[in-house]
Amino acid sequence: PVNNSTFVIAYVDTNLSTVAFRIMNTNGSVIVNTTTVDASADNVSRVDVAMINSTHFVVSWVDGPSQNLVQQLFQTNGTNTTSPTIIGAGIGVNTDVKLASIVNRYVTCYANDATNDAAFRTFFNNGSQDIGELSVDANMGPGSTLQNLVGCTGVTSTNWTYMWFDDNSNDITFTTVNSTGALQSGQVDLDTAVGEFAQVAMTTLSNDTFGMIYYD
Repeated sequence: PVNNSTFVIAYVDTNLSTVAFRIMNTNGSVIVNTTTVDASADNVSRVDVAMINSTHFVVSWVDGPSQNLVQQLFQTNGTNTTSPTIIGAGIGVNTDVKLASIVNRYVTCYANDATNDAAFRTFFNNGSQDIGELSVDANMGPGSTLQNLVGCTGVTSTNWTYMWFDDNSNDITFTTVNSTGALQSGQVDLDTAVGEFAQVAMTTLSNDTFGMIYYD
């Protein structure tokens, strides 16, 4: 959400081979019509969007044909403030991406099929990188496309939580990380037998609690 009446949606259009977003009113009307951020996507591309402050949002996506992880920042009127920027080159096909905001920076969480891990990077709200690629699981073994493999959400002004499907051991795991990239808890397994096609999602409930859901 941008505010109580406005929100942003981002999506992959497999008919047009694009990644795009719209800014919408909660009454269903379109405020900013379809804006394309990637005109050469495919049906295994992935995308997420998150507000980073009251005036700007970030779109991050995996471009299927190039296998690159890309991001771009926009104002809430739809005007871009950065160009598309590759933040992870050649991360593979079995990928996913999620975003989390923590006050003056944001986190990009992603499944890196090329290195087999559940990875993340953090950025300041102007799009400049704060922390380069780190991993919470160096052997998650992503094995399928179009699967919600990772989730992340801001919990406090300094801490955020990462949730992922470990396809190597078929379990659902989470950990809490601070703004410096240091793990604040060990890997906590929620379910150790979820099969080969599990999926995850999470959200912040208040400034110190979060909710997690997964497909077993």
